[in-house]
Amino acid sequence: MTAHLTPDELAASMIPAACDLACLVRDWDQAGIARRLTRLSVQELHALAVVMAAMIPDDAPVSDLLGWLEPGTPQRDAMLRKAHGRASGRQRVGLPLWGPLAALEREFQAGARARRRDAAGDGEDEAAA
Repeated sequence: MTAHLTPDELAASMIPAACDLACLVRDWDQAGIARRLTRLSVQELHALAVVMAAMIPDDAPVSDLLGWLEPGTPQRDAMLRKAHGRASGRQRVGLPLWGPLAALEREFQAGARARRRDAAGDGEDEAAA
C-alpha cells in the first residue's frame, strides 16, 4: 500500500492513525495500542513517528505535555474527569468497567473521597495535629 505513495502522502495518510494512537495512549489502552501499531508497516511506523512529532507543540514545556501522567496536576485531574465521564456512561447502560478505564475510575473515586474527607475536616492534616 505504501509503495506508491510519496513521503508527503504517506505522512498525510498517517494523521488518522496518529490521532487514534494519541487517544489510545491517553486511555491507557495497551491492547488497543498494540493492535494499532502491529497493523503498520515499517515505512508507516516511520511516517507515524514523524506525524506525531509534528503534532507536539515545540514551545510547550515537557512538564505541560506530560502533566497528565503526574498525579495532582491540572492535566491529570482533567484526564480523570474525562475518564469518569466515560465510566459513568458505561455504568448507566450496564456495561462493565475493566482495564485502564476501571483503574482511572478507581483513582478518580479515591480522589473524590479524599476531597470529601478534607472538606469535612477529617483530613490527614487534622488527624496528625
